[in-house]
Amino acid sequence: MTYSLFSQRMRLLILLCFISAFCPVHAGLSDKDKKAAAAAAMVVSKVVKKDADNQSGKPGKLASIDVTGVDSELKKNIELHMPVTVPECRADKGEVRQFFTTVKKHLRKATRALGYYDSVFRSGGKIVNGCWKLRLRITPGNPVKVVKQHYQVLGDGKNEKLFTEALAELPYKKGDVLNHKKYTEFKTRLSEAAQTLGYFDAEFEKHAIIVSPERYQASINLVLNTGKRYRYGKVTVDQKILAPNKMRNYIILKPGQPYSTEDLLKQQQILQRSGYYKLIKVTALHEQAKDGRVPVRIVLERKKRNLYTFKVGYGSNTGPRV
Repeated sequence: MTYSLFSQRMRLLILLCFISAFCPVHAGLSDKDKKAAAAAAMVVSKVVKKDADNQSGKPGKLASIDVTGVDSELKKNIELHMPVTVPECRADKGEVRQFFTTVKKHLRKATRALGYYDSVFRSGGKIVNGCWKLRLRITPGNPVKVVKQHYQVLGDGKNEKLFTEALAELPYKKGDVLNHKKYTEFKTRLSEAAQTLGYFDAEFEKHAIIVSPERYQASINLVLNTGKRYRYGKVTVDQKILAPNKMRNYIILKPGQPYSTEDLLKQQQILQRSGYYKLIKVTALHEQAKDGRVPVRIVLERKKRNLYTFKVGYGSNTGPRV
């Protein structure tokens, strides 16, 4: 039975049933007509519900995608770069084509990041049991390998332990595949070492990866100039428990002393062990640095009086003491 075959009377009855959700049981119809009208109304209701679900944006079942042609490491990296939105089972061909266009754009970056600069992507798919079954075959090609690398640290900090240790553990050996992540991590290691030691003006004078795709070769040149090391400026302490001459026994940061993140952490720990304070903030005021000096502010909030019953001292030569 189709809507076009209904009599005018039945059409009106279905319309009333749909709009008012009320089907009269006494409409002068035969039992056969009543059953037919009820069945037709149910069909219309299901069609409208399906259309409402589509309009509401309710997500449907997603298509499946099979990636082949790559090993586990490369495949893992590729999967991380896959778009979050996968076409739904009922997606049209235009949506699927757009999906693969986006996928290939992202994956080309992903494979290059792992040293594969001429990867080839072949895509396709078909509808199986009412749902798209997509496939993506990747041919990685020959990897680009590191044939030359140069790393150097210049400036006042060139002999600092953090830098010499880093330079003793280079990210590549000759002939390694050019995994860009290793280069980025090594560069970050040098930058963090500079910040830890107070070389806040450090900059990379040279930072380049030169790739020759035709030869599948790469050369790396990375040079960091540390500049001068910053020192501590004025150290201020905001607290209301100890007299200034007593408080000095707990402060290891001195104006003119070379900056070090480790010293800031050590200062925090000494104040925590004193047992006097529930809140301790040791802050290097980098934005107020001037002439290579970084002021430090220490803010201490006391514990309740009944929470401490002894005092701990700290001497620069003897260390902590009761």
